[in-house]
Amino acid sequence: MSPNILRYFIKFFLMLNILIMIGAQKCVFSNEECDCSTSIIEYSIICNKPSTLSFPLFENLTKIARHNLFSIKLLNKNYKIIPKYAFQNLKMRLLVLTSNQIEEISEGGFDRILGLIELNLNFNKIKNLRNLINSFRGLNNSELNGFIKLSFSNNEITDLDFVFPLTLRFLIYLSLSNNKIISITSNVFDQLISL
Repeated sequence: MSPNILRYFIKFFLMLNILIMIGAQKCVFSNEECDCSTSIIEYSIICNKPSTLSFPLFENLTKIARHNLFSIKLLNKNYKIIPKYAFQNLKMRLLVLTSNQIEEISEGGFDRILGLIELNLNFNKIKNLRNLINSFRGLNNSELNGFIKLSFSNNEITDLDFVFPLTLRFLIYLSLSNNKIISITSNVFDQLISL
């Protein structure tokens, strides 16, 4: 066997062992409140029963889990406020907070999430998006790289009295259906050039 083939063979088995170790990590949030699903390379956490989970969430996730999260889904949780840095230092692609009682999102509530592609806040009681949108204004392009979908359907939004920031210019999906919108700033969507 040539040295190059042997080298590739060793690298392949080392990578396979690493992937198996990641997949074999104990799911740290398997309890009556949340279920975790684990694949070889990513974690998903689904919480769909009323609970007393507090923010910031999942501080005790292992380093491997923090960097291999695919999604967090907190459904029917009765959350009213998303505080600043609620999901700090988590890397995930999908965050679903549907069917809660969320009325307020603190400015910076979604700061320090890395790799987020989709945020779903449908079926809540959100009246104003200003703080949430201001959170996106402060992020740089590398933090929002790939962020493409925002959903705010079935809330209580009445005014779009802001302008979506240039940092969201690659957004390709925005849902505001079934709200109570009565006022829209004339240039609110001007920066969303991909819609």
